[in-house]
Amino acid sequence: MATPRLAVGWQGLLALFLLLGACLLGGAVYAWHLYCEGFGCVGIGIVWFAWAVASGVHLLLGLVLRARLSGRAQGLVHIALRVQLGLTLGLAAYWQLH
Repeated sequence: MATPRLAVGWQGLLALFLLLGACLLGGAVYAWHLYCEGFGCVGIGIVWFAWAVASGVHLLLGLVLRARLSGRAQGLVHIALRVQLGLTLGLAAYWQLH
């Protein structure tokens, strides 16, 4: 039995989704290590706000892809969404506690 192939448009969206997820992870690590001194604290707040907006876009794209894809591609999106959820909840919990 042949495995179904993804349409080119969905392959592109899946690649964009995975690239955006890697950028979110890298951006979170970078912003985590920024030093806050004086006016620089405002810049860090702007970085985290931009990260939150990008995370929301990533979540919506992931939910659309998970609904449309099947097989291994859907499983990959599901894993990426779980990683994003863990990262977001971990950062939110740290922010609430400190």
